[in-house]
Amino acid sequence: MINLNNYPQRELNGATPTKLRSMAVGVPAKADVVVAGAGINGLFYAIRLKSVNPSASIVVLERSDSPTYKVGESTLNTFMQFVSKNVLSPQYLLRLFTLKEGLDFVLLDRNGIDIEYHDAGGLTHTVQLERQMSELLLTLKAQRLGIKVFYGVTVDGNFSDFLGAGKKIFYSNSFHEPANITNPERSRFSLNLRERPINLRFTKTAFTEKLKSLMSPKRSMGSIDEKLQQNIQNPLITSKFVVDASGLRKIISSKHSVVQRFEGTNINAYWCYMTEDFNVPINSVRNWDYAATNHICFAEGWSWWIRMLSWRHTPIPNKIDMINYLLDLYEAEVPADQLPCTAELAAQFGCTFEPITSVGFAIRDETDNDVDFPVDSALQEKQYGPDERRFWAIANKYKILRDVINSPRYSVIPKSYDSKSYWVFKKISFFQKEACGNGWLALGNAAVFTSPIFSPGINFIGLPMSIFAANLTGMLLNGELTEKDVETKFTAFVQNMAPVARLHDLLFYFGYRNLMFFRWMLTTYMATAASTFNKMASDLPEMKDVPLTPFMMPEFAKFASGLVPLMQGSSRDVPSAAEVAKVIEFCKATLADLKDLLAKVPFGMLSRHYNNDFTFNPNKLQRLEGCVDIWRCAACHNANFGPYKMHECVRCGHAKKADNVEE
Repeated sequence: MINLNNYPQRELNGATPTKLRSMAVGVPAKADVVVAGAGINGLFYAIRLKSVNPSASIVVLERSDSPTYKVGESTLNTFMQFVSKNVLSPQYLLRLFTLKEGLDFVLLDRNGIDIEYHDAGGLTHTVQLERQMSELLLTLKAQRLGIKVFYGVTVDGNFSDFLGAGKKIFYSNSFHEPANITNPERSRFSLNLRERPINLRFTKTAFTEKLKSLMSPKRSMGSIDEKLQQNIQNPLITSKFVVDASGLRKIISSKHSVVQRFEGTNINAYWCYMTEDFNVPINSVRNWDYAATNHICFAEGWSWWIRMLSWRHTPIPNKIDMINYLLDLYEAEVPADQLPCTAELAAQFGCTFEPITSVGFAIRDETDNDVDFPVDSALQEKQYGPDERRFWAIANKYKILRDVINSPRYSVIPKSYDSKSYWVFKKISFFQKEACGNGWLALGNAAVFTSPIFSPGINFIGLPMSIFAANLTGMLLNGELTEKDVETKFTAFVQNMAPVARLHDLLFYFGYRNLMFFRWMLTTYMATAASTFNKMASDLPEMKDVPLTPFMMPEFAKFASGLVPLMQGSSRDVPSAAEVAKVIEFCKATLADLKDLLAKVPFGMLSRHYNNDFTFNPNKLQRLEGCVDIWRCAACHNANFGPYKMHECVRCGHAKKADNVEE
């Protein structure tokens, strides 16, 4: 088990040594709150809870040996607001991650020739994440706050009691030697290898067979007789409250509820990672080099193009030292313009990084077949597996998309993460009917996931849910709420949000059916969402600092529920002129209703193609003066944020000169 709560300090090139974190090496016997899962939502929750209740004892148990590969690299302003307030400033984050400024959309018509452009940005920036690196950063920050995070510890969902007054959580060690740790200086880790306890799921003794036979269906859902628990050999931690942040494992929520797939359109995703050569221009799509998440959309779905910084070849101990060095400098309030650039940091700590691009397709599941995406003879001749074959069948259907992805600019990285070159995730839209109970709740993918559009897993669902849950837990520990109060409030929060999140996705998938659908839908969507920027959801204490997303807005729910039925239809069917007219009429009426709210929104600064009054302007190709400026480094092509007044590239240290590309 990698125990990051206690590691030796190290001197590096005369730099400030990382601080020694002296905490208990072993998992404690009790805690106020136990979080199952050290993914991004579990760590968001733990960090937030510690900020609202500093005296709370929080233990996070993660079955993986270290932060693992996950897709979902694009973030929005909600993420940056939380991280910059609770972890690191944006200028510091840009040493570890890639700058992102907004979203760019390109919708192709059914012939793949005509294009409808849309974009949103111009005010601030966020970052594109490598999830392993982001979760390692959050882990180390959490431990500095006094949160104990243990990797290589598996919570036993079969025999833990999540329902009693004193929650009894059994766990076992799941440590094995991580393949990617090759640094010989292993002394920098504190490895706590317990004697492996008996795990009832893998033993065949008469006692365990008898125990299993005694467990009724009700008891197998997390409630076991105390007498039986006393005979279980696994180590135990007791707590007042338990949080299921185990992702798709759903170790608690799956015992109390069933997965409900959304009826109708569901989503399948295929993706890989590529190198990108900026010296090769993309001329078929405007503004392709801009530092946004790019999306090429089509009737069956859409693609994402996310430029990110990968540290996958760097041993974990080196990354730990580098992150702690940045955290030390941040705590010492060292100005950002005095920080070393990414290349200097990497050299100082023996780290390796490279810019890569995440490229994927999220398509309607009913189109995931050889009819909608035929496999041509060239694909058939290649020794592709089914997932790789489908990826390229989607990529090659439309000419503009085909020209971009097959240009010399892009090359697939073989075995980029987890020894895989291509990934697939099918029927990813679901929710748990019950996301909480008496003394427990579920976060993120353990509760609900709709689709990757606008990264709702992190930004529109996971983060607001984690902050809200932490606020409720803090009030529970302070005696302001009962467990029943927490259950009632959290249930209402999730049940109100999930259906609107589903409508949000259908807006886009049905909007892709027609260029005018897309133009009017996305413009009206932006208008309804515009008033949420930098606002919180309500003045209620449990909603403190919860970012207001479209999923919580009555105006957005009204708009989405009214427009989705007007656009609904098969991706194969061409909407009639009458259907298009109804969509335009509805959107115009919605915009008219929002006129007063939008009077002060500078939409012409947020969009290249629209005026301040949200009207489309075919002759407008740039955002209005006053929007942020982005400049690309002439040496390494990294995107830098103009308002920070940095005179050197944050990635390579190359001085900003006249030959740098101004975006």
